[in-house]
This record gives sequence, C-alpha cells and structure tokens, in this order.
Amino acid sequence: MTKTAKPRRSAAERRREDAISEADRLAALLSAAPPESDEPLSPPAFIKDRRLAPALAMWRELAKTLIATGRLGALDRFAFAMLCYWHGEWIKATDDILERGASFMVPATSGGERPWRNPSVDRQTLANDQIMTLSAKFGLTPLDRIALNKGRQYQSDDDELPLRHKPAPQAEVEVPDDWAKRLQ
Repeated sequence: MTKTAKPRRSAAERRREDAISEADRLAALLSAAPPESDEPLSPPAFIKDRRLAPALAMWRELAKTLIATGRLGALDRFAFAMLCYWHGEWIKATDDILERGASFMVPATSGGERPWRNPSVDRQTLANDQIMTLSAKFGLTPLDRIALNKGRQYQSDDDELPLRHKPAPQAEVEVPDDWAKRLQ
C-alpha cells in the first residue's frame, strides 16, 4: 500500500495563502464592524482594541457633535472610524518623534554612526494627509464646513466643536480728531 504524499508548497504559495487568510480575517472584522453598543452610531467594535485607544477617544470626542450637526450618519460610520484611526496614528507617531527625535544616530556598516530618519516622521506625514482628506468629508475645518453647507443657509457650529479656536478680541484704536490734516 503506497501512501500518497501531499505536494510540497513553495514559500511563495504559503505566503500567498497566509496573506489571503489574513485578508479574509480582516475583511470579516471590518465588514461586520458591529457597534460597541445598541446605539446605531456607536463606534465599531474593532476600535475597542486597546492599541486603538486614541482612535476611540477621538470618536467619543467628535461623534456627538457631528451627529447633532448632521455630518455623521449610519452610512458614515466606517469612514469616520478611518478618520479616528488616522488621528490615533498621528498621535502615536508624534509621541514617538517627541520621544526619540525626528532622526537618531545608528551604527554604520563602516564603523562609527550615521543619522537615521525616524520612520515615525513618514508615518506622521501619511497620517496627516489622510486626516486632512477625511476631515474635509466631515467639515472639520471652517472652510470645509462652508463647502459642506454650500447651497444651504450656513449655520456655524464652531461653539460646539471641541478644541475650537476663538479669535482674540480686537483692540480699539484711538483715532485723533485731526487725523485727516496729518495725512495731507
């Protein structure tokens, strides 16, 4: 009785199968994206992962205001989760840059040391680009809010947004009575 051996898979085939398996796992996680509670606009459950704590904090900080102003609906949950994720990535990258610097010295192959750019600088730049793109979709800057409200009567909600910028009070300028004469 001969035993048939399983054909050996190449390393490339194993990597491909592993990548497909991982993609299927992530797709199932993201497609289901169940809410963390019965609230329809609660954050997706995957944001509860402790490694995504900054993303969850961002969701909790902004979601209520965006819902109240009509800029976050049930169909927007996933896009908003991505925005929150990139906020978290920006925060982590910035923290690493503050901790280790934008560059640091590493051993060189020829001996001695050479400067090496902190990979968090690139991660921070990518996160910033993603944040700015997604922020526009939710009107998180004054110009983006105007663009979103184009055609509708613009109603400012700046007082409701966290971390808002309040303009400095304008100082009154005293103009002398003979101002016109001085300019001649």
